[in-house]
Amino acid sequence: MPTITLQVGQCGNQVGQALFERLAAQSAAAADRAADMELLRWGPDGRRRARCLLVDTEPKVVNAVLAADTEGLFSRKQCYMGQSGRGNNWAFGYNQLDVISSQGSAATRPVSQPTRITSGPTSLGPAWVSSTATEDPSQQEFRILDQLYDGIRREAEEADGCPNFLLIHSLAGGSGSGMGSRVLEHLRAQFPLSHIVAASIAPRAAGDTPMQSLNSVMALSFLQAYADMVLLFSNQDLMDACQRASVASLLPDGLAGGGGSGGGLSDINRLVAHNLTGFLWPLSAADALGGVGRIRDAVRCGCGRHW
Repeated sequence: MPTITLQVGQCGNQVGQALFERLAAQSAAAADRAADMELLRWGPDGRRRARCLLVDTEPKVVNAVLAADTEGLFSRKQCYMGQSGRGNNWAFGYNQLDVISSQGSAATRPVSQPTRITSGPTSLGPAWVSSTATEDPSQQEFRILDQLYDGIRREAEEADGCPNFLLIHSLAGGSGSGMGSRVLEHLRAQFPLSHIVAASIAPRAAGDTPMQSLNSVMALSFLQAYADMVLLFSNQDLMDACQRASVASLLPDGLAGGGGSGGGLSDINRLVAHNLTGFLWPLSAADALGGVGRIRDAVRCGCGRHW
């Protein structure tokens, strides 16, 4: 069955970009077009398309991925973006809270209660109180979850059979941890028979953001409850690995800083993509048994008691 990849947050989209670049390279070397239909699909123009959705609460990273996509793997129709971010806060990402400025102080307003636009001096309460209420246009970007759910449904309908899902995200930030948890919960509720694998990048112990510990604990609880398999990567271990010259041979173009001087975000993203490629497409087209791995097989082998 096809696998739909969900790239959530800055980390998820950057790792997903590196992953699909590697998958496209292996697909180009495959003699059989059907070999890569698990993770990619062929568009009407004969070009490969990634079976993925790009999700973030601010547009910078997603726009950068689209700008760097020379092979046309990603489409803007597959992108779901906000404009304001989620402040590295799991609760903001999960509940889709709007962080606004109110008379010099920070305030929050749940998306489920959009503001009223009225001509009078007083507020009339939540928009659903009156059928004549109008939603504040500034709140429209916070409907990205509804739009994303619709996009997931369309991708699933295009798949030949019940799809599997791969979630790529970080545990430290607000979008990757909070929105990633919300998406994971939705996938399990709407696709109870699908296999869901999460590739989760854990933060460094020294600290990437002040809220990373709480964000990670909350996200891990959702991973335990709803994911069938979790591929956990430690940011610190990845940075240490990129410092070793032996790792350069694993990456197509070596380390960005040269052998032994890597450890930048680009190197880390490509190293995660290398490991995920080994999980999703373990043998190259040149191997006698070359072919795409299947998430459901990995889940059944690695989590036999569960399945």
